[in-house]
Amino acid sequence: MSENWTESSLPCRLRLLNNDVLISQWVGPDMKNANQYVVHVDQTSLGLPSRDYFLDPKNIKYVRAYKILIMASALLLGACPQTVEQQVDDLVELETSLAEIMASGEERRNISDVYLKTDLASMSLYFPQYDWKTYFDLVLGLLEALISAGPEVSLRTPVAVYSVKYLLELVHVLSNSEYRTIQNYLIWRFVHHRLINLDSRFLDVKQRFNFVLFGREKQPPRWQFCVSQVNTHMGMAIGALFVRRYFDETSKKDTIQMTQALVGAFKNILEESTWLDDHTKSYARMKIDSMDLKIGFPDFVLNTTELSMRYYDVDIHPEYFFENVLSILRHLSRSEQKRLGSEVNRTLWSTSPAVPPFYHKHFPKAMNFGGIGVAIGHEITHGFDDKGRLFDQQGNLMMWWRDASIRNFYEKAQCIIDQYSQYVLPQIKVPIDGYLTQGENIADNGGIKQSFRAYQEWLSRHPGADESLP
Repeated sequence: MSENWTESSLPCRLRLLNNDVLISQWVGPDMKNANQYVVHVDQTSLGLPSRDYFLDPKNIKYVRAYKILIMASALLLGACPQTVEQQVDDLVELETSLAEIMASGEERRNISDVYLKTDLASMSLYFPQYDWKTYFDLVLGLLEALISAGPEVSLRTPVAVYSVKYLLELVHVLSNSEYRTIQNYLIWRFVHHRLINLDSRFLDVKQRFNFVLFGREKQPPRWQFCVSQVNTHMGMAIGALFVRRYFDETSKKDTIQMTQALVGAFKNILEESTWLDDHTKSYARMKIDSMDLKIGFPDFVLNTTELSMRYYDVDIHPEYFFENVLSILRHLSRSEQKRLGSEVNRTLWSTSPAVPPFYHKHFPKAMNFGGIGVAIGHEITHGFDDKGRLFDQQGNLMMWWRDASIRNFYEKAQCIIDQYSQYVLPQIKVPIDGYLTQGENIADNGGIKQSFRAYQEWLSRHPGADESLP
């Protein structure tokens, strides 16, 4: 710990390691002004996949496995064997209390129902029990100390809130909990996230938990895990290696043409639809035409100097894996927080270039349309699913659908919900919640439909193409 560490600054320091505990806080585009970055505040995430794992009695075996995970991890870290069980019980009781005050996924599905735009001064009036100014001064002040140019926080700093009820009730949960339990919980959530970066003792403990939770019988190979970690945290650097070796300008031109074909297929499907009125169709056309389609790779990945600048604050040492992870986490948090108050740069790429099996220039066209084509169509469709349809062509939260088309959308979405709710996960014998997964299911179906249509149109223009597999 540094000399200026205090217990009260612990949540802020965890936030700088890209961990949200008790509340979720991030900097991102405003829902109703997509050109401006603002602070967002929401209810927390939990140590189990959803609040229902804590609240539904049928899930008691997962809670037991979770307690075993916490206890085993704590003992490996040197906890007192005589008191650890009671402390774990208290910790999970606190987390269950958090689950009780959280809104369900169903209640939060329509983002316009939970969005509240305010500022830091009003936050202090709405939630006087929180010292928001100090919290953000700490988060962004620590950030400023690290990058020497942190964003300024004032009472006029805009804030988007998605969890008013949760924030109001969180005060009562914390006031009824022991201070030691709260501190234990904060530390545990950090440890939980980082178990995968520790030695085999911790990985074995995590694997036993994953077997109960997901039915996964063994850890993935170490090389696979390491590649995944590097690709997740330094995707553009890995993407540069891929681009230099496998993805030339011919590939980029090919994927641009494929994307244009997918957009064309979407427009054709849109025009053929009989359940949308002309007004809504017109806005949908404007939205698809306004999509900023980033294809292939950003030019900077081939510029070594510019690529290195993207990771200028990441300190990597081959012999210190865990410290490298923390350095990357601080980098991710700093990169996000320092955007506050600036205009959104729509030229930025948020994902790294795709790799096989999604695309390769030597694959048959059927494989490329069935791989990267479906993925691109999936993302296009997200702009019109149950959440995406709430945003206009500029990315702002705005209702542009006519009432009749909304009713028709709900009717068709219900078919998707009903269909997917019949599927049961065999490992845990629990049916999928089709309501919560409808956005992904709509996008999957849309992506497949667009890509197959685009491939058929390509095939009609290339009747002599050899599409057989080698």
